[in-house]
Amino acid sequence: MQDVIDAMMGFDPENMTVFQEKSTSTVNPNIYRTNPKDSKAEDGNYRSRLRVIYNPFSIKDSIVDQTTYYIRDEKGGLLVKALPYDQGGKDKCPLFKAWKTVFFANGEFAAKFAAKLYPGDGNADKREALLAEFNAIQGYGKEANEARFGKRTLNGIAGGTELGRKIREYADENFDRTESSWALVQILEDINKPELVGQIKVMKLPSAILTKIEGKMHPAKESGKKPIDLMSWALGYPLEMDVQPGPDDPKAPERRQREISYDLCDFATDFEPIRKVDGTPLYTDEEIAILDEFATARNDAEKAKTAAKKKEAADKIAVGSELYNKVRELVGKAYTYLKEESGMVNLVDECAYQEWDAETAERVQKWIDEVTLANFKADAPAEAPAENPAEAAPAEAQVETKEAGSDLPF
Repeated sequence: MQDVIDAMMGFDPENMTVFQEKSTSTVNPNIYRTNPKDSKAEDGNYRSRLRVIYNPFSIKDSIVDQTTYYIRDEKGGLLVKALPYDQGGKDKCPLFKAWKTVFFANGEFAAKFAAKLYPGDGNADKREALLAEFNAIQGYGKEANEARFGKRTLNGIAGGTELGRKIREYADENFDRTESSWALVQILEDINKPELVGQIKVMKLPSAILTKIEGKMHPAKESGKKPIDLMSWALGYPLEMDVQPGPDDPKAPERRQREISYDLCDFATDFEPIRKVDGTPLYTDEEIAILDEFATARNDAEKAKTAAKKKEAADKIAVGSELYNKVRELVGKAYTYLKEESGMVNLVDECAYQEWDAETAERVQKWIDEVTLANFKADAPAEAPAENPAEAAPAEAQVETKEAGSDLPF
């Protein structure tokens, strides 16, 4: 008790926890990033070696598509995972449907938007002129407009009107949508963040890397190439990251971060199995030798110089062969370790769309109602004051347009 009293007698109120600076960081520790701004290399490139691996909880979901919208309201910003377009989002996602309502505006929305943009009796002529131009295009109908303008779509023509352009700008300002693909990676080497070696994270796949994965694992039939199993736990190939920063431009310094390049990143030609998450080997030297024997035979079965050599190698790794069964056990060892011992993050739970909770759904719907002007009433006539001021109804609140990013990828 005496210690408490002594501490209180000399206590500086400014040292109270509530007054201390709080971190505003929202960085997800499960995400692996290779941003050149974190590089320790003299040339500024971010280099590391990774294994992009299968998701042991759902092999078919080893690359997950993600669609997010960043909405801004009176509570601040909210990043919302939405149902991707090709997974039902076209018809079921409220945010995508809201975007269509605005971007492909009909006459009803256009009238509300014009009234919001140019309110009051003094702007009546301006509103009528804008709507007349917009509705004249709408009024011709699809067939008539194709006859007049060729194959351009009806909405494309309407978007060329003054009001149509302003509606499109409004849509771009408010609907901040991003599409990305995610996978699990194990960090094999990283001099920039050595504490991450061995750990398994999720990583957003840049388009340059995603294209290389698709080209190797799912080559076009016309190419004559066989699929390469890059993501196998036991026999997959490392991804060598060499991420370049954008150019140093004194007039536009943002280019260094905005124009990051992944073109130098590529997969190694020799296999390398996964490790334990503490960075130590999962397989013994004897087990590595078995995997190496299988990898050599696999290569010979495809690239040996003689047909006899190819057949011999193919028989050696055929399903049910002694070598095949040994490798099968080693793949099972990796599977068990990943699921039961690694403590790894679940890719689907972390990155895929999950149904919104009630609070998120309510907040999103309120934002949608605002940006689609669902409750907007233009030029409502003023009511006579009530005899009893206490009985007067509150005035209708005007919907305020929230500013958002403009990087919509449509």
